[in-house]
Amino acid sequence: MRRYYLFFLAFIAGVCMTASAQVNVSVTMTDNTSQSHTIGQSGGIYFNNGTMTVRSGMTSNDEVSYTTSNIRSMVFSEMTAINRTMSVSQIRLFPNPTNGVFTVNGIGDEQQSMTIYNMLGKIVKSQPCSNGTHIDISEQPKGVYIVRIGNQTIKIVKQ
Repeated sequence: MRRYYLFFLAFIAGVCMTASAQVNVSVTMTDNTSQSHTIGQSGGIYFNNGTMTVRSGMTSNDEVSYTTSNIRSMVFSEMTAINRTMSVSQIRLFPNPTNGVFTVNGIGDEQQSMTIYNMLGKIVKSQPCSNGTHIDISEQPKGVYIVRIGNQTIKIVKQ
């Protein structure tokens, strides 16, 4: 079984952690309910078969699992009061969910770099984009993708 650790999400979200840092993550679901977790040195976030598991400590008793397609946003904050956010922001991707082609809006006047990651952390597309850019991921399988534009990260679902 492959496990993908918090370090992947921390990289995507722009969070820089030391091995002894504690990280707080707030998970907001598509129904607007949310739950917060403190992840210690022995914990992490793992992805497997469409499920994200947050493990606070070393044992499975410290775990909570979520279906990735039901996650609206995740907000990471280091316990040192440095906040980093992974959530929908002023940049909009629509339609979301998409059948493969979506439009980027809310970037501003300057062109930004855009990278799309699958849930395994693999880059599936990288290109510059600006307001109104149409992005085509129709060659990718159905699933959840992480789109990084500049320093912002947005989830998009391909149906």
